Amino acid sequence: MNLFDSDKFTKEYNHERKIEVSEADLLSIEKLNDDQRHAFNIITEKIYSSSSGTYFIDGPGGSGKTFLYRALLADVRSRGYIALAVATSGVAAALLPGVVVFGGDYRQIAPVVVGGKKEDTIDASFASSLLSRNFNKLSLRENMRAKDDPMFTEFLMRVGNGTETHVLDDRIEIPNNMILPFVESHKSLCDLIDLVFPCLDLFLTNPLLVINRSILAPKNDCVDEINEILIDKFPGELKHFVSLDKTRDPSLQGQYEDFLNSITISGLPPHILTLKVGCPIMLLRNINPIEGLCNGTRLICRGLGEKVIHAEIATGHFKGKQTFIPKIPLESPDKRQCPIPFTRTQFPVKACFAMTINKAQGQTLDFVGVYLREPVFSHCQLYVALSRAKTGNSVKVLIQPPTIEDKVVTFIRNVVYKEILYLANQE
Repeated sequence: MNLFDSDKFTKEYNHERKIEVSEADLLSIEKLNDDQRHAFNIITEKIYSSSSGTYFIDGPGGSGKTFLYRALLADVRSRGYIALAVATSGVAAALLPGVVVFGGDYRQIAPVVVGGKKEDTIDASFASSLLSRNFNKLSLRENMRAKDDPMFTEFLMRVGNGTETHVLDDRIEIPNNMILPFVESHKSLCDLIDLVFPCLDLFLTNPLLVINRSILAPKNDCVDEINEILIDKFPGELKHFVSLDKTRDPSLQGQYEDFLNSITISGLPPHILTLKVGCPIMLLRNINPIEGLCNGTRLICRGLGEKVIHAEIATGHFKGKQTFIPKIPLESPDKRQCPIPFTRTQFPVKACFAMTINKAQGQTLDFVGVYLREPVFSHCQLYVALSRAKTGNSVKVLIQPPTIEDKVVTFIRNVVYKEILYLANQE
Protein backbone atom coordinates (compact mmCIF):
# COMPACT_ATOMS: atom_id res chain seq x y z
CA MET A 1 0.00 0.00 0.00
CA ASN A 2 1.29 3.46 -0.88
CA LEU A 3 0.81 5.72 2.15
CA PHE A 4 0.55 8.83 0.00
CA ASP A 5 -2.39 7.45 -2.02
CA SER A 6 -4.68 8.51 0.81
CA ASP A 7 -6.38 11.87 0.18
CA LYS A 8 -6.93 12.28 3.90
CA PHE A 9 -3.27 11.70 4.67
CA THR A 10 -2.20 14.13 1.95
CA LYS A 11 -4.46 16.83 3.41
CA GLU A 12 -3.06 16.35 6.91
CA TYR A 13 0.49 16.14 5.54
CA ASN A 14 0.12 19.46 3.71
CA HIS A 15 -1.45 21.05 6.77
CA GLU A 16 1.38 19.89 9.03
CA ARG A 17 4.01 21.27 6.64
CA LYS A 18 2.42 24.72 6.91
CA ILE A 19 2.37 24.84 10.72
CA GLU A 20 4.55 27.59 12.16
CA VAL A 21 6.25 26.60 15.40
CA SER A 22 5.55 29.18 18.09
CA GLU A 23 8.31 30.59 20.25
CA ALA A 24 6.33 29.57 23.34
CA ASP A 25 6.35 25.92 22.25
CA LEU A 26 10.09 26.02 21.58
CA LEU A 27 10.73 27.60 24.98
CA SER A 28 8.67 24.86 26.62
CA ILE A 29 11.54 22.45 25.93
CA GLU A 30 13.60 24.26 28.57
CA LYS A 31 10.78 23.93 31.10
CA LEU A 32 10.44 20.14 31.02
CA ASN A 33 10.73 18.41 34.39
CA ASP A 34 13.06 15.43 34.92
CA ASP A 35 10.58 12.75 33.76
CA GLN A 36 9.49 14.81 30.76
CA ARG A 37 13.12 15.53 29.84
CA HIS A 38 14.00 11.83 30.08
CA ALA A 39 11.16 10.89 27.71
CA PHE A 40 11.96 13.81 25.39
CA ASN A 41 15.63 12.81 25.07
CA ILE A 42 14.89 9.14 24.40
CA ILE A 43 12.28 9.88 21.73
CA THR A 44 14.21 12.63 19.92
CA GLU A 45 17.40 10.54 19.93
CA LYS A 46 15.47 7.77 18.19
CA ILE A 47 13.97 10.23 15.66
CA TYR A 48 17.23 11.93 14.73
CA SER A 49 19.09 8.63 14.38
CA SER A 50 16.58 7.67 11.63
CA SER A 51 15.50 4.64 13.63
CA SER A 52 12.04 3.25 14.25
CA GLY A 53 10.42 2.91 17.64
CA THR A 54 7.11 2.79 19.48
CA TYR A 55 6.63 4.46 22.85
CA PHE A 56 3.82 4.77 25.36
CA ILE A 57 3.92 7.78 27.68
CA ASP A 58 2.09 6.82 30.86
CA GLY A 59 1.19 9.53 33.33
CA PRO A 60 -1.63 10.46 35.71
CA GLY A 61 -3.98 13.34 34.98
CA GLY A 62 -2.08 16.60 35.20
CA SER A 63 1.39 15.08 34.74
CA GLY A 64 2.10 17.21 31.67
CA LYS A 65 1.60 14.73 28.83
CA THR A 66 0.19 17.42 26.52
CA PHE A 67 3.02 19.79 27.48
CA LEU A 68 5.54 17.10 26.51
CA TYR A 69 3.73 16.40 23.21
CA ARG A 70 3.87 20.09 22.30
CA ALA A 71 7.58 20.24 23.11
CA LEU A 72 8.25 17.16 20.97
CA LEU A 73 6.23 18.52 18.05
CA ALA A 74 7.93 21.91 18.28
CA ASP A 75 11.44 20.45 18.32
CA VAL A 76 10.81 18.04 15.44
CA ARG A 77 9.04 20.61 13.25
CA SER A 78 11.64 23.33 13.92
CA ARG A 79 14.29 21.00 12.45
CA GLY A 80 12.31 20.49 9.25
CA TYR A 81 10.99 17.03 10.06
CA ILE A 82 7.37 16.01 9.53
CA ALA A 83 5.40 15.43 12.73
CA LEU A 84 1.82 14.22 12.44
CA ALA A 85 -0.36 14.73 15.49
CA VAL A 86 -3.22 12.26 15.14
CA ALA A 87 -5.96 10.78 17.26
CA THR A 88 -5.19 7.47 18.92
CA SER A 89 -5.87 4.84 16.29
CA GLY A 90 -4.40 1.46 15.59
CA VAL A 91 -4.95 2.07 11.87
CA ALA A 92 -3.11 5.39 11.97
CA ALA A 93 -0.22 3.84 13.88
CA ALA A 94 0.05 1.02 11.36
CA LEU A 95 0.26 3.47 8.46
CA LEU A 96 2.86 5.82 9.87
CA PRO A 97 6.56 4.98 9.46
CA GLY A 98 9.28 6.10 11.86
CA VAL A 99 8.79 6.83 15.55
CA VAL A 100 5.25 6.52 16.93
CA VAL A 101 4.36 7.94 20.36
CA PHE A 102 1.18 7.04 22.22
CA GLY A 103 0.16 8.49 25.55
CA GLY A 104 -2.49 8.10 28.19
CA ASP A 105 -3.40 7.25 31.76
CA TYR A 106 -4.82 3.86 32.69
CA ARG A 107 -6.48 5.51 35.68
CA GLN A 108 -8.75 7.48 33.39
CA ILE A 109 -11.95 6.49 31.58
CA ALA A 110 -11.78 3.00 30.09
CA PRO A 111 -13.28 2.17 26.66
CA VAL A 112 -17.08 2.27 26.59
CA VAL A 113 -18.47 -1.13 25.62
CA VAL A 114 -22.18 -0.69 24.90
CA GLY A 115 -24.10 -3.26 26.92
CA GLY A 116 -20.84 -4.77 28.15
CA LYS A 117 -19.86 -5.96 31.61
CA LYS A 118 -16.73 -5.24 33.64
CA GLU A 119 -14.87 -8.09 31.93
CA ASP A 120 -15.70 -6.66 28.49
CA THR A 121 -14.33 -3.26 29.47
CA ILE A 122 -11.11 -4.82 30.75
CA ASP A 123 -10.74 -6.84 27.54
CA ALA A 124 -11.26 -3.69 25.44
CA SER A 125 -8.57 -1.77 27.33
CA PHE A 126 -5.25 -1.17 25.61
CA ALA A 127 -3.62 -2.75 28.66
CA SER A 128 -5.15 -6.09 27.62
CA SER A 129 -3.83 -5.89 24.07
CA LEU A 130 -0.80 -7.98 23.14
CA LEU A 131 0.39 -4.93 21.20
CA SER A 132 0.91 -3.02 24.45
CA ARG A 133 3.79 -5.37 25.33
CA ASN A 134 5.70 -4.11 22.28
CA PHE A 135 5.74 -0.49 23.42
CA ASN A 136 8.62 1.10 25.30
CA LYS A 137 6.98 2.61 28.37
CA LEU A 138 8.01 6.06 29.59
CA SER A 139 6.44 7.26 32.84
CA LEU A 140 5.58 10.77 34.02
CA ARG A 141 5.16 10.72 37.79
CA GLU A 142 4.97 14.37 38.88
CA ASN A 143 1.54 16.03 38.93
CA MET A 144 2.21 19.44 37.38
CA ARG A 145 -1.44 20.49 37.45
CA ALA A 146 -1.79 20.14 41.23
CA LYS A 147 1.85 20.64 42.25
CA ASP A 148 0.93 23.50 44.60
CA ASP A 149 -1.26 21.17 46.69
CA PRO A 150 0.75 18.00 47.46
CA MET A 151 -1.88 16.59 49.84
CA PHE A 152 -4.49 16.86 47.08
CA THR A 153 -2.08 15.19 44.63
CA GLU A 154 -1.51 12.26 47.00
CA PHE A 155 -5.25 11.91 47.58
CA LEU A 156 -5.89 11.84 43.82
CA MET A 157 -3.34 9.08 43.30
CA ARG A 158 -4.94 6.97 46.03
CA VAL A 159 -8.35 7.49 44.41
CA GLY A 160 -7.03 6.61 40.94
CA ASN A 161 -5.13 3.56 42.15
CA GLY A 162 -8.06 2.33 44.24
CA THR A 163 -5.99 2.40 47.43
CA GLU A 164 -7.91 5.09 49.32
CA THR A 165 -9.40 3.54 52.47
CA HIS A 166 -12.91 2.17 51.98
CA VAL A 167 -15.26 3.25 54.75
CA LEU A 168 -18.27 1.30 53.47
CA ASP A 169 -18.20 -1.34 50.72
CA ASP A 170 -16.60 0.45 47.73
CA ARG A 171 -17.11 3.95 49.15
CA ILE A 172 -14.38 6.37 50.16
CA GLU A 173 -14.52 9.56 52.21
CA ILE A 174 -14.06 12.93 50.51
CA PRO A 175 -12.13 15.58 52.51
CA ASN A 176 -14.45 18.09 54.20
CA ASN A 177 -12.91 21.08 52.40
CA MET A 178 -14.08 19.59 49.09
CA ILE A 179 -17.67 18.93 50.19
CA LEU A 180 -20.57 21.32 49.55
CA PRO A 181 -23.03 20.82 52.44
CA PHE A 182 -26.37 19.39 51.33
CA VAL A 183 -29.56 21.21 52.35
CA GLU A 184 -32.32 20.19 49.93
CA SER A 185 -32.15 18.86 46.36
CA HIS A 186 -33.02 21.98 44.35
CA LYS A 187 -31.46 24.50 46.73
CA SER A 188 -28.22 22.53 47.00
CA LEU A 189 -27.93 22.31 43.22
CA CYS A 190 -28.51 26.06 42.96
CA ASP A 191 -25.83 26.60 45.62
CA LEU A 192 -23.38 24.56 43.55
CA ILE A 193 -24.26 26.51 40.41
CA ASP A 194 -23.77 29.85 42.18
CA LEU A 195 -20.45 28.68 43.60
CA VAL A 196 -19.07 27.60 40.22
CA PHE A 197 -20.59 30.51 38.25
CA PRO A 198 -20.88 33.49 40.64
CA CYS A 199 -21.05 35.98 37.74
CA LEU A 200 -22.50 34.78 34.43
CA ASP A 201 -22.07 38.27 32.93
CA LEU A 202 -18.34 37.51 32.60
CA PHE A 203 -19.15 35.20 29.67
CA LEU A 204 -20.20 38.35 27.80
CA THR A 205 -17.35 40.63 28.89
CA ASN A 206 -14.40 38.25 29.36
CA PRO A 207 -15.41 34.66 28.58
CA LEU A 208 -11.87 33.28 28.74
CA LEU A 209 -11.86 34.04 32.49
CA VAL A 210 -14.77 31.71 33.15
CA ILE A 211 -14.72 29.13 30.33
CA ASN A 212 -12.54 26.90 32.50
CA ARG A 213 -15.13 26.66 35.25
CA SER A 214 -17.54 23.76 34.90
CA ILE A 215 -19.91 21.38 36.66
CA LEU A 216 -19.33 17.68 36.02
CA ALA A 217 -21.78 14.81 36.46
CA PRO A 218 -21.69 11.10 35.56
CA LYS A 219 -24.76 11.09 33.27
CA ASN A 220 -26.27 13.26 30.56
CA ASP A 221 -29.65 13.75 32.25
CA CYS A 222 -28.02 15.61 35.16
CA VAL A 223 -25.85 17.61 32.78
CA ASP A 224 -28.87 18.61 30.67
CA GLU A 225 -30.79 19.70 33.77
CA ILE A 226 -27.94 21.96 34.91
CA ASN A 227 -27.45 23.45 31.46
CA GLU A 228 -31.18 24.23 31.22
CA ILE A 229 -31.06 26.09 34.55
CA LEU A 230 -27.97 28.06 33.54
CA ILE A 231 -29.09 28.95 30.01
CA ASP A 232 -32.27 30.34 31.56
CA LYS A 233 -30.27 32.43 34.08
CA PHE A 234 -27.80 33.58 31.43
CA PRO A 235 -28.33 37.20 30.30
CA GLY A 236 -29.72 37.81 26.83
CA GLU A 237 -32.46 36.66 24.49
CA LEU A 238 -33.29 32.98 24.20
CA LYS A 239 -33.15 31.48 20.72
CA HIS A 240 -34.75 28.13 19.93
CA PHE A 241 -33.60 25.95 17.03
CA VAL A 242 -35.87 23.06 16.03
CA SER A 243 -34.40 19.96 14.42
CA LEU A 244 -35.77 18.01 11.47
CA ASP A 245 -36.12 14.37 12.50
CA LYS A 246 -36.61 11.82 9.70
CA THR A 247 -36.93 8.06 9.98
CA ARG A 248 -34.62 6.15 7.67
CA ASP A 249 -37.63 4.16 6.54
CA PRO A 250 -39.93 6.85 5.01
CA SER A 251 -43.01 4.71 5.64
CA LEU A 252 -42.51 5.12 9.42
CA GLN A 253 -42.22 8.94 9.41
CA GLY A 254 -45.86 9.77 10.15
CA GLN A 255 -46.12 7.13 12.86
CA TYR A 256 -42.96 8.03 14.81
CA GLU A 257 -42.16 11.70 14.11
CA ASP A 258 -43.69 13.01 17.35
CA PHE A 259 -41.90 10.31 19.33
CA LEU A 260 -38.53 11.17 17.77
CA ASN A 261 -39.09 14.85 18.50
CA SER A 262 -39.65 14.02 22.17
CA ILE A 263 -36.45 12.08 22.87
CA THR A 264 -32.96 13.22 23.81
CA ILE A 265 -30.21 10.74 22.99
CA SER A 266 -26.60 10.70 24.13
CA GLY A 267 -24.36 12.05 21.38
CA LEU A 268 -27.14 13.97 19.63
CA PRO A 269 -28.26 17.58 20.15
CA PRO A 270 -31.83 18.00 21.43
CA HIS A 271 -34.82 18.41 19.12
CA ILE A 272 -35.24 21.94 20.46
CA LEU A 273 -31.81 23.49 21.01
CA THR A 274 -31.92 26.56 23.25
CA LEU A 275 -28.98 28.98 23.20
CA LYS A 276 -28.06 32.61 23.84
CA VAL A 277 -25.35 34.80 22.34
CA GLY A 278 -22.29 34.59 24.60
CA CYS A 279 -23.05 31.20 26.11
CA PRO A 280 -20.52 28.33 26.06
CA ILE A 281 -21.21 25.41 23.70
CA MET A 282 -19.55 22.08 22.94
CA LEU A 283 -19.22 20.38 19.57
CA LEU A 284 -20.73 16.91 19.36
CA ARG A 285 -19.04 15.81 16.13
CA ASN A 286 -15.69 16.03 14.36
CA ILE A 287 -16.36 18.75 11.78
CA ASN A 288 -12.82 19.80 10.84
CA PRO A 289 -10.19 18.40 13.26
CA ILE A 290 -7.32 20.02 11.35
CA GLU A 291 -8.81 23.43 12.22
CA GLY A 292 -9.59 22.47 15.82
CA LEU A 293 -13.27 21.60 15.33
CA CYS A 294 -13.46 18.21 17.06
CA ASN A 295 -15.97 16.30 19.13
CA GLY A 296 -15.62 17.92 22.56
CA THR A 297 -14.25 21.31 21.43
CA ARG A 298 -15.63 24.12 23.59
CA LEU A 299 -16.63 27.42 21.99
CA ILE A 300 -18.37 30.71 22.78
CA CYS A 301 -21.45 31.69 20.74
CA ARG A 302 -20.78 34.99 18.98
CA GLY A 303 -23.85 35.01 16.76
CA LEU A 304 -26.93 32.85 16.25
CA GLY A 305 -28.48 32.64 12.80
CA GLU A 306 -31.18 30.32 11.53
CA LYS A 307 -28.74 28.35 9.39
CA VAL A 308 -25.34 28.98 10.96
CA ILE A 309 -23.79 29.66 14.38
CA HIS A 310 -20.88 32.09 14.56
CA ALA A 311 -18.59 30.83 17.34
CA GLU A 312 -15.12 31.34 18.79
CA ILE A 313 -12.97 28.42 19.91
CA ALA A 314 -12.45 28.95 23.64
CA THR A 315 -9.71 26.50 24.61
CA GLY A 316 -6.65 24.70 23.30
CA HIS A 317 -4.23 25.46 20.48
CA PHE A 318 -6.92 27.16 18.34
CA LYS A 319 -8.22 29.42 21.13
CA GLY A 320 -9.62 32.65 19.71
CA LYS A 321 -10.20 31.26 16.20
CA GLN A 322 -13.52 32.35 14.66
CA THR A 323 -15.62 29.70 12.96
CA PHE A 324 -19.09 29.05 11.54
CA ILE A 325 -21.07 25.93 12.36
CA PRO A 326 -23.93 24.83 10.06
CA LYS A 327 -26.79 22.45 10.72
CA ILE A 328 -25.84 18.95 9.62
CA PRO A 329 -27.63 15.57 9.43
CA LEU A 330 -26.74 13.37 12.42
CA GLU A 331 -27.44 9.65 12.47
CA SER A 332 -29.02 8.08 15.55
CA PRO A 333 -26.74 5.70 17.49
CA ASP A 334 -27.29 1.99 18.11
CA LYS A 335 -30.73 0.51 18.75
CA ARG A 336 -30.13 0.26 22.50
CA GLN A 337 -30.81 4.01 22.79
CA CYS A 338 -33.49 4.24 20.11
CA PRO A 339 -35.10 1.27 18.34
CA ILE A 340 -36.10 3.40 15.33
CA PRO A 341 -33.17 4.44 13.10
CA PHE A 342 -33.49 8.14 12.22
CA THR A 343 -31.57 11.22 11.13
CA ARG A 344 -31.68 14.48 13.10
CA THR A 345 -30.69 17.62 11.20
CA GLN A 346 -29.58 20.15 13.80
CA PHE A 347 -26.62 22.25 14.90
CA PRO A 348 -24.12 19.66 16.27
CA VAL A 349 -23.68 21.46 19.59
CA LYS A 350 -25.00 21.63 23.15
CA ALA A 351 -24.69 24.23 25.88
CA CYS A 352 -21.76 23.30 28.12
CA PHE A 353 -21.84 25.11 31.43
CA ALA A 354 -21.94 21.51 32.64
CA MET A 355 -20.61 18.37 30.95
CA THR A 356 -20.27 14.69 31.64
CA ILE A 357 -17.18 13.48 33.47
CA ASN A 358 -16.22 11.49 30.38
CA LYS A 359 -16.26 14.63 28.20
CA ALA A 360 -14.05 16.45 30.71
CA GLN A 361 -11.23 13.93 30.41
CA GLY A 362 -7.99 15.58 29.35
CA GLN A 363 -9.07 19.09 30.34
CA THR A 364 -7.65 21.35 33.05
CA LEU A 365 -10.26 23.48 34.82
CA ASP A 366 -9.88 26.45 37.14
CA PHE A 367 -12.86 25.48 39.28
CA VAL A 368 -14.80 22.22 39.28
CA GLY A 369 -18.20 21.39 40.72
CA VAL A 370 -18.94 17.65 40.88
CA TYR A 371 -22.66 16.87 41.04
CA LEU A 372 -23.32 13.33 42.27
CA ARG A 373 -27.08 12.93 42.32
CA GLU A 374 -26.18 9.36 41.42
CA PRO A 375 -22.83 7.67 42.15
CA VAL A 376 -20.14 7.22 39.53
CA PHE A 377 -20.49 3.93 37.65
CA SER A 378 -17.37 3.25 35.55
CA HIS A 379 -13.63 2.80 35.92
CA CYS A 380 -11.95 5.83 37.51
CA GLN A 381 -14.77 8.30 36.80
CA LEU A 382 -14.34 9.84 40.25
CA TYR A 383 -10.60 10.20 39.72
CA VAL A 384 -11.14 11.93 36.38
CA ALA A 385 -13.69 14.35 37.87
CA LEU A 386 -11.54 15.36 40.84
CA SER A 387 -8.26 15.53 38.92
CA ARG A 388 -9.54 18.23 36.54
CA ALA A 389 -8.82 20.72 39.34
CA LYS A 390 -5.48 22.19 40.37
CA THR A 391 -6.07 22.23 44.14
CA GLY A 392 -8.42 20.70 46.67
CA ASN A 393 -9.92 24.13 47.28
CA SER A 394 -10.87 24.53 43.61
CA VAL A 395 -13.23 21.54 43.57
CA LYS A 396 -16.56 21.15 45.35
CA VAL A 397 -18.51 17.90 45.50
CA LEU A 398 -22.27 17.77 46.05
CA ILE A 399 -23.37 14.31 47.17
CA GLN A 400 -27.02 13.30 46.97
CA PRO A 401 -28.52 11.54 48.82
CA PRO A 402 -26.20 12.56 51.66
CA THR A 403 -27.53 10.24 54.37
CA ILE A 404 -27.27 6.58 55.28
CA GLU A 405 -29.44 5.44 58.19
CA ASP A 406 -30.21 9.11 59.01
CA LYS A 407 -26.51 10.02 59.30
CA VAL A 408 -24.94 12.71 57.12
CA VAL A 409 -22.00 11.26 55.20
CA THR A 410 -19.20 12.58 53.03
CA PHE A 411 -18.28 9.34 51.30
CA ILE A 412 -19.04 8.17 47.81
CA ARG A 413 -18.51 5.22 45.53
CA ASN A 414 -15.13 4.86 43.85
CA VAL A 415 -15.00 2.40 40.93
CA VAL A 416 -11.52 1.19 40.00
CA TYR A 417 -10.84 -1.87 37.85
CA LYS A 418 -7.54 -2.91 39.40
CA GLU A 419 -7.16 -5.58 36.73
CA ILE A 420 -6.49 -2.81 34.18
CA LEU A 421 -3.85 -1.21 36.41
CA TYR A 422 -2.23 -4.60 37.02
CA LEU A 423 -2.03 -5.36 33.29
CA ALA A 424 -0.66 -1.88 32.59
CA ASN A 425 2.22 -2.45 35.00
CA GLN A 426 3.31 -5.73 33.42
CA GLU A 427 6.58 -5.46 31.53
